Amino acid sequence: MFRIASTVGTVDGVGFPKELLGMNTHTIARGLLNFAMLQMRRDWVYPFWVSRQLEKGSPTFIPRSQNPLLINITNRNWTLIGSPHGRHEAIVDPRGLLTPLPREWSIDVWLQHEGGMFFPSQSDTVEQTYDAMAPCVHTLFRTADFTLSSEAFSSTIRNGSDILSAKSRSQPPRVNR
Repeated sequence: MFRIASTVGTVDGVGFPKELLGMNTHTIARGLLNFAMLQMRRDWVYPFWVSRQLEKGSPTFIPRSQNPLLINITNRNWTLIGSPHGRHEAIVDPRGLLTPLPREWSIDVWLQHEGGMFFPSQSDTVEQTYDAMAPCVHTLFRTADFTLSSEAFSSTIRNGSDILSAKSRSQPPRVNR
């Protein structure tokens, strides 16, 4: 397989670099798992990038066709937070989804309100700001019924490790008088 792949797309006698396959094994495996999970759990609420990449009307829609990989290739506009001396930065996506460690599980916030559910990953109205001095990412969702505010910030504890903290709260909308 490597021999065949190395001959595909040869330009000036140079084939596909074999080093790229080894470097991207983790990404390819994750893409296969994402694709398999989507096939088994179509009723789940997925992160922002999955929703937008699979939504036909979205400007970041990618047709799947026969592609067995589901990898985030269109919504990679995350914000990193961490300390200058930390080993890892946490990732905050455009809807406030937190990924504390590289290539690990993420943490999301959902809100149950008057018998319904609000999912930030599916919201079109969002404001997100970054405070570099803190470091803190503030994500705000305003609806007709409530405002959901989420903050993610990083700090260093005594042993020098970084710790990610998150705080979310909802409140009724402000009434202008």
